[in-house]
Amino acid sequence: MRSVLEEVVRYLVIERLAGRSWALEVAVEYFIRNSSPSRIASKVGVSKYAVKRVIDSIRVKSGSHAVAVALVKALRPYVESVRPIVVVSDGGRPYCRLCGCYINADHQYAYQHVVWKHRDLVSRLTSEIVGALLRRR
Repeated sequence: MRSVLEEVVRYLVIERLAGRSWALEVAVEYFIRNSSPSRIASKVGVSKYAVKRVIDSIRVKSGSHAVAVALVKALRPYVESVRPIVVVSDGGRPYCRLCGCYINADHQYAYQHVVWKHRDLVSRLTSEIVGALLRRR
């Protein structure tokens, strides 16, 4: 069973690897800068519902708003250092740089691709970030 810290780190790492780097920006804007989901959506360029999904995922995994705020503040520099492996190709389709395959255009497929095909990388990055954060204490 994963800890709260591991769950939030894993979620943000997967989002970052899947090419959704804006998910961390959403978390920072909402939990640290107290921006509204509508304002964040227009700033980041995604739907309000996508913003709410990220916020709810982090809040549920954290267990409370206060814990989410502390985690996002602490995790931000570590998650920002993760390099996305899914990028948009010249043809506009998501492409995995790690395994060299094209992914269906839907984000959910990119997320699932990272979860299923690159779970070792997700586990390694999650462990490294959790370890670095715990050593910093």
